[in-house]
Amino acid sequence: MHLQPDRVDVDGGDTSWRLGVGYQFSRYLAAEVEYLDFGTTGYAEHYTIGASLPLPDEFTLNYSSRLTGPALSVLGSLPIGKGFAIYLRAGALFADREIAIQQATDVGSTTFGDTVWLGGAGVDWSFAGHWAMQAEYQRSGDFGSTMQAADAAVESVSLRLRYKL
Repeated sequence: MHLQPDRVDVDGGDTSWRLGVGYQFSRYLAAEVEYLDFGTTGYAEHYTIGASLPLPDEFTLNYSSRLTGPALSVLGSLPIGKGFAIYLRAGALFADREIAIQQATDVGSTTFGDTVWLGGAGVDWSFAGHWAMQAEYQRSGDFGSTMQAADAAVESVSLRLRYKL
């Protein structure tokens, strides 16, 4: 028997960060290697069970999920005006997903790895010499479900300051 939760509450308000290096082959093509930490997201799955089972009628499963890992991507860029360009990102995220399940007095944790696609779109503004600012939306493919947690994907919006050599 597989139970679906009646309601899922998600708290994804943690701060994420990234550190990366890249190389621009031409005005139109670049590659990046990054380490990404998407922060921790908390989940509360609420279940209602029929009274025929010797269990409480309602219960909540609380767990958190943290995604971290390196990413390799290629960026295609199109200049659209003085100092501005739009770009698309395509790559792979080699992530570890740590699941921590909170039970009454115990926290159990497990980590597993997965490789998923990573895509994004953004705007680049070169405002002074070697300095640029980027605004980007990114999304990953789905990380598979486990016995502890459902499948998940990562979405992020970032604003970055970039220095070009």
